[in-house]
Amino acid sequence: MTFGKISAQVQGIVIVFRASVQGLLDVMAKFMTRARPLSTPSLPEYEPELFSRANSLVNPKSGIANDYLNVLNEISMLVENYPAMPEFYDTIVGWKTTGYTEYFQNSNLPGSDAALKSWEITRAELREAFETLICEVETLASRAKSNITSHAERQLDDRAIESICADLAESMRACIMRATHIVNNGTVLPLDNAQERADAIMRNRQGGGRRKRDHS
Repeated sequence: MTFGKISAQVQGIVIVFRASVQGLLDVMAKFMTRARPLSTPSLPEYEPELFSRANSLVNPKSGIANDYLNVLNEISMLVENYPAMPEFYDTIVGWKTTGYTEYFQNSNLPGSDAALKSWEITRAELREAFETLICEVETLASRAKSNITSHAERQLDDRAIESICADLAESMRACIMRATHIVNNGTVLPLDNAQERADAIMRNRQGGGRRKRDHS
């Protein structure tokens, strides 16, 4: 078989392939057109009450908005991943807790005003428990900053900081889990002190490879 015949066959295959693909795309386009809703309600149809309710951030069981937990989740994820991604150092060291009220005062999310008003009338025991958990995460974050700084200054070796970050992140997640329970259920789980757990972790690790080993 000559080169010219082979080339002609290849060109024929390409033409058939392109036609098949184009046919498939045409079918998909027709399907997507049929799948579209006949009409999309405009914004005014939902205003004022329905639209406001749809965009409310507040869980009616507690009067607290779940969106705030992103603040706490952020620092726990940064600390947990620091050993593998030390470039997070500046972000972690510069991280500051944003209070619940401050968070929604500065938020552009629809429903932020409603979240603030709801927080004002949330049951005192829920607010106190929620704020206690925020403070515990903040304390754990401060402990993480201190240890990460020691690692950056080569006072802690890689194995030590990996273990410490894992333990602190776990303690943060325990606090966040309790905070999530408050938001979603309007009740408070039995509370053990995350700071005491963190202190115990640090005591158990003293002398156990925390200081950078001399490899000379």
